[in-house]
Amino acid sequence: MGLLFPLYMLGAAAIAVPIIFHLTRQTPKERVNFSTNMFLTATPVRMKRRNRIEHMLLLILRCLALLLITFAFARPFIGSEANSVAGNTPSQTVYLLDTSASMQRPGIWPSVNKQLQKELARHSALDHVALYTFNNVCTPLIDFDQWEPKTIEQFSRQTANYHRFLGGSRAGAALIVVAEAMEDQFTDTKRSTYREIVLFTDAQAGLDYDALHSFEWPESIQLRIIEAESTETGNASIHLVQTHDESDLDEKANTTWIRINNSPDADSEHFTVQWEGYKESTVSVHVPAGESKVMRAPDTPTGIPGNKLTLSGDRVEFDNELFIAPYAERQINIFYVGTHNKEDPKQPYYFISRALMNTRNLTPLLTAREARSDLTGIDPDAIDFCIVSQPPSKEVTDLLKAYLKLGGTIIYLVSSTDDKTPLTNLTGDKITIEEAKIEDFALLGHLDLKHPVLNVFADPEFGDFSNVHFWKYRQLTHQAGRELARFDGRHPAFIEWTIEGGKVLALAAGWHPEDSQLALSSRFIPLLFSMLEYAGGLKNGRAAHIQSGSSLPIPEQTDKVIMPDGRIVHFEEEQVLFTPDVSGVYHFKGEELQISFAVNLPATESRTEIIDTASLTAVTHPSPPQDKPTISGEASDTREDKESRQKLWRWLIMAVWGALILETGLSRGQRSARSTAEN
Repeated sequence: MGLLFPLYMLGAAAIAVPIIFHLTRQTPKERVNFSTNMFLTATPVRMKRRNRIEHMLLLILRCLALLLITFAFARPFIGSEANSVAGNTPSQTVYLLDTSASMQRPGIWPSVNKQLQKELARHSALDHVALYTFNNVCTPLIDFDQWEPKTIEQFSRQTANYHRFLGGSRAGAALIVVAEAMEDQFTDTKRSTYREIVLFTDAQAGLDYDALHSFEWPESIQLRIIEAESTETGNASIHLVQTHDESDLDEKANTTWIRINNSPDADSEHFTVQWEGYKESTVSVHVPAGESKVMRAPDTPTGIPGNKLTLSGDRVEFDNELFIAPYAERQINIFYVGTHNKEDPKQPYYFISRALMNTRNLTPLLTAREARSDLTGIDPDAIDFCIVSQPPSKEVTDLLKAYLKLGGTIIYLVSSTDDKTPLTNLTGDKITIEEAKIEDFALLGHLDLKHPVLNVFADPEFGDFSNVHFWKYRQLTHQAGRELARFDGRHPAFIEWTIEGGKVLALAAGWHPEDSQLALSSRFIPLLFSMLEYAGGLKNGRAAHIQSGSSLPIPEQTDKVIMPDGRIVHFEEEQVLFTPDVSGVYHFKGEELQISFAVNLPATESRTEIIDTASLTAVTHPSPPQDKPTISGEASDTREDKESRQKLWRWLIMAVWGALILETGLSRGQRSARSTAEN
């Protein structure tokens, strides 16, 4: 038996009131003399105890009513927190811990660890318990097969000393992984067994659970969210705005653009920004609460940006550092197949040649050939990116196939039905092409915004293609391609094939004015550079900026990496991916090659304002089952859950009414008897 509000039991002291009334006899204060009393003989008053209780049953009923009222206000419930098993049915519980970057804020993790230990103490050897962590990926820390009551100490040790807070909060993907793991682990589970996922998170605005919208959540699994709050309010952060892959919008070379964000609940507005090692580079910046400011990074004496910018004046410091990879000039070799007259605005090449201008760190080198020209001097290994705007000859197609085997990427603009044969040869898919019938114009729709090429348009502000009209396009049918966009929800507009490590991205229309308005819209440049980035990555020693918690391929001809603290880590022979564990500047190193890249926290982790988790639990249909067991599964209930479900106070109030009714009837009966005796 437990009490939700035990302090109300102090009200039990009120039972002294009826006891005092019963022990105190009231005597008449006024005397009335009658003349006839003079003829009576006076009799001495016989002494007796004045504090004798005469109506014991009435006293007991009145005291009982007060005790029951006090007990009802204390809100009792049956079942101790420490007692987890009252039967033989085991529960299945997964504790999912958010270990994203924002969880390292002051006070959050100690609170999570304390609540986790309290939860774990409720389980017994009959239960199935597991512990998972998640940020960008979901990782099992202790699986179901490892659970025993004595492993609570192991849980405590691993969570208390946890320090890998990095990456974003991809809660949706993690919940799907855990739910599927529970379904696979317990395929023959009885329906009476209670199954629950307990999510520990700070519930900040960057929490990503969009993946749940396309997932059918198992009805037998309940979701409970435990929110942890930071001891500090407000947060300011620093992020990179202009990356090394974007066009140079500033006349000054080596200019780094940054954004300072300040949360709505911040109490600080004045900050300083400084390059590490350059005290003279410190600048002050004023950012009111709830606003952001884009600015140039401070100048350095050498004119060359440093490796780390620090934001000062903010008490929450987890996102107050920004690492910058060393600037490196980047040349990208683009092979263009088709008519390549720079002065003809009716051809796709006209727009490509103007969009790919030289910047301070990007040097595009266009090599153009007609679709049926001589390929002497073209080495497929030297091609970084390929664009095909006309049906190529067999010789050109063979070169493109060799390029695909090397992991290349081809943008194929389907210009006519003659593209069927070369596109089929490149992809190996069964493809048919015919001219689509359009009454007026067509629009792009159903964009796959999760694809890396189109993710740049995920923000609704930038993803509106309603003003981009397509006057004509080709209707493609295929079997193995992935459709990234469709025309008016009907025919494929953007299709991707993956062939032997390479990729073919086919547009069913050209971007030139004869086919569409794409090249004339503001969406063309972001789309083009997104495709270049998708094709290039870290190839040929180019610098990059990635988010912490992400994995990236290890470039060829490199056998080690220099960590931010100077340590050298050698790669294993078969290792193909590298996952940085801290923010900083890294260097892939080979005999004749060095590739530098910076690792920073995701910008979404700096959005520390709290969201309403009801929208998350609504996606998973969290209403508890009607036949929820009151045995081992009860262990995961909170005190409030137990009291709310049992509602014992209702029965106590009914008992109070019964005691008062009985006391009233008994009191009236005694008064009637006393009145009859006096008469």
